[in-house]
Amino acid sequence: MYKVYLDEVLLPVAPPAIDIKIGRNGKTYQLISGKEVSVPGKEKLAEISFTFLLPRQEYSFAVYDSGFKPAEYFLDKIGKMKGVVGLKVIGMGINRRVTIEDMTIKEAAGSGDLSVKITLREFAEYGSVSVDVSTLGVVVKKRQLSSRAPLPVDKPKTYTTKAGDTVWSVSKKNYGDESQMREIVKSNLKDRKTDLRPDKRLILHKRAEPDTLMSKVLMVAAEKMRALQGAGAKRVSKYAKLKGHMR
Repeated sequence: MYKVYLDEVLLPVAPPAIDIKIGRNGKTYQLISGKEVSVPGKEKLAEISFTFLLPRQEYSFAVYDSGFKPAEYFLDKIGKMKGVVGLKVIGMGINRRVTIEDMTIKEAAGSGDLSVKITLREFAEYGSVSVDVSTLGVVVKKRQLSSRAPLPVDKPKTYTTKAGDTVWSVSKKNYGDESQMREIVKSNLKDRKTDLRPDKRLILHKRAEPDTLMSKVLMVAAEKMRALQGAGAKRVSKYAKLKGHMR
């Protein structure tokens, strides 16, 4: 006969059987020939399940630490178990840290006793690992800054606009693409308009990565503007040729 503990709570009636399921994260691949091969994976955390009885009356086969306790007492204790709990089965050599995944309660007709099916999942410790790079043969060069010397600061450039300049053309001319349109507007144009008057002095900061939603929207808008301009130019050219033939 064995005894089952959940943390410090002794179950009054030991389950008749304890199922321990251990699986693997294996994968199956299909070859060109049509055959399937199975590649074994790492072992999954064990799943432990069993069904036990919680009597509502005293039985000679039930065991208690300190006198009879009703089924509701054990349900209350187990219900308050949060996070990681201990599972100890004396007589089977099981002593593991687990989490409670599922619990189903049924009331037996006539006696009123409760049948409880519980599913537990093995708990595995996890956390961050500190690595001493000095043991890996990596040389880390330290640069010491004088307390008197100021830290280097990236100074922005300036650009004076010309006739026909737009935010798109300024970004393209100074950064190589249109991804900095948002930054130019943000730094220089309070009204957020993309048309620029000539001889306006713009401040151009260090290139910002185009990872914001607004930058992407402006880039898409610029692409559409170029496409529309190209389509318009083609229509004008076609019209000019047609007009020349008519003459």
